[in-house]
Amino acid sequence: MPGIAPTADLYGDLALALANVGRWGESYDAARAGRTVDFARADIWQTEARALSELARLARDTGKFDDARQHDEDALTAFASARALIFDDPGKLALLAELRAVYVGAGRWAEALATVNDELALAPGAPTRLTAKLELLRRLKRDAEALSIARTLAARPEASGADWLALAQLAHVAGADAEAAQALLRAEGMASEGMRLAPDLRAALFPLPEIPARRASLGYRGVNRAGTPAIIPPLVSVSAGPFLMGSDKQRDTEVFDDETPQHRVELAAFQIGKYPVTVAEYALAVRAGAVREPPASRQGLIRIISRLQDQEKPWQAQLQHLDHPVVCVSWQDTQAYLAWLREATGQPDWRLPSEAQWEKAARWDAARGVSRIYPWGDSFDKMRCNTRESGIGTTTAVGEYPASDAQRSGASPCGAEDMAGNVWEWTSSLFKPYHYISSDDHGDQNSVNKRTLRGGSWYGFSRSARAPFRNSSVWDYFDNYGGFRLALPSPAGS
Repeated sequence: MPGIAPTADLYGDLALALANVGRWGESYDAARAGRTVDFARADIWQTEARALSELARLARDTGKFDDARQHDEDALTAFASARALIFDDPGKLALLAELRAVYVGAGRWAEALATVNDELALAPGAPTRLTAKLELLRRLKRDAEALSIARTLAARPEASGADWLALAQLAHVAGADAEAAQALLRAEGMASEGMRLAPDLRAALFPLPEIPARRASLGYRGVNRAGTPAIIPPLVSVSAGPFLMGSDKQRDTEVFDDETPQHRVELAAFQIGKYPVTVAEYALAVRAGAVREPPASRQGLIRIISRLQDQEKPWQAQLQHLDHPVVCVSWQDTQAYLAWLREATGQPDWRLPSEAQWEKAARWDAARGVSRIYPWGDSFDKMRCNTRESGIGTTTAVGEYPASDAQRSGASPCGAEDMAGNVWEWTSSLFKPYHYISSDDHGDQNSVNKRTLRGGSWYGFSRSARAPFRNSSVWDYFDNYGGFRLALPSPAGS
């Protein structure tokens, strides 16, 4: 620089400017020249150390590990020189943070930990430095010490999702899974909607219920949102629009008076369980203590599973047939199950179908604009359902009359199965004379008056398995041919 005497200030400013634009080699040269002019300039030593640290990183990135090690050593020497010349706490903290970064870059975890401890001596409890210490302790496999820090960080009102996740991971390693589970839920609550921050940890803390191959093939899936495993059944969709509810005596000679008159009912779109609720699904609620074990039927357990003779443990008998519809559940029991399922799945809209929803799903052929007498058509066929005519004498597993089997399919137009026979199904609706009023879709949930059941059962004859047939009972009634099916509103925009 002709005409200008080189000064430490000039070299220091040049070194810093070059560092700010990432020209690390030139920054190092300028800093080194500056300290030859004034050896006692801490800022120049610090800039030199920073430049050397970056040169070490670049060398590692390009596989020049010997050069990286040399740059790291030179950087540490420069930091030591700078540290000896800095006396104010903020300056010391800034330098120590950079020194720690050099140790971390070189994989020298113990020295990095010693450095962050020096930082914490100057700034006790500083969250960013506690977080750094926690990570270094984890690097060094000192998980018990790391857990203590994780608890401190998570206890702060401003704790982040990352703080809670670290606590979850470390608590799990320590065997404190209850604490880990709660911490993971807090972390997930701060993440983007639906995001799973640590899938392996979630699987360990919240194991999914076992779904055997047959049930999985039918569309069942397990969930465990917050420590309570549950099974989500497959659903079929029913489009919005009108349908003809009730019976026309000109078309059906087996009509009962309470099925008439046939009338037009308008319904919003909804989803309904493809199958009635199974023993496997209900058993998880029993295990959680959310519902009682289904008691022995008033008609005698022997009819539930004709091959089993154990009448002293009726629920245990049902548990031998997990793919069958659960029976011996009252309307009150269904409400307890629904409350549990809403909480277990985080889906607040689970409910029983209304009487009108059930009937539309069971029989409405939108393409032809007619309501079928049975889900598959207008003529009874004992090969397509489980009624007394079928001669089975007990419940059958769901999926026994699949739509894929043209000779045996009992599926309705929307794809719901087992809507004729097998088990009676509770609906949400109070039993009232027709015309049906859509605004009364789900009735008074606190009423003790009779509720409607639909679908017939294995114990009944074909006439009661007709889609328009109406049955009713008091809300605390249960029997070994009564179950239920789930429903949901259709997702918005569907």
